[in-house]
Amino acid sequence: MASSKSNSVLKPDHDSRRTTASTIIIPPTGYQDKEASSNSKFKAIFDEHMSAKNASVAYREVHVLLLSWDRKDDDLHVEQEQVADLENVFRDIFKYKTTQKILQQNPRKHPQVQINLYLAQFVADHDDLNTLLIVYYAGHGKLSDDGDGLALTP
Repeated sequence: MASSKSNSVLKPDHDSRRTTASTIIIPPTGYQDKEASSNSKFKAIFDEHMSAKNASVAYREVHVLLLSWDRKDDDLHVEQEQVADLENVFRDIFKYKTTQKILQQNPRKHPQVQINLYLAQFVADHDDLNTLLIVYYAGHGKLSDDGDGLALTP
């Protein structure tokens, strides 16, 4: 068991004619408080899972679906040119395959149905073991009425 050391230091008191001894306690060698120990354990777990021994994932293909609302339905005022610029970055710079879909309000169908259709078709067309799928959505989202999921709206 490691022993702790203490050193006495003489400090002048407010009255300069007296001095008082102050004790500094030095923790034992190898001492680590509980929080630091816990942080150290979490770091070790993180390092183990993120270390170089874990091979990086290489995708053969990357597909990007960009969803945005028609200008007349978009209260966020996302310009179609901005979405097109982002599509150009994915396609021209990163060389990803892109699909852009414009969503429209339809009084006979809930907007979520259109989004679900585009997402399902995108996944059905491109899902593969070595394929990364990216979805960009320019719109609002809220907790669904039943509280069991996300509802996407213009």
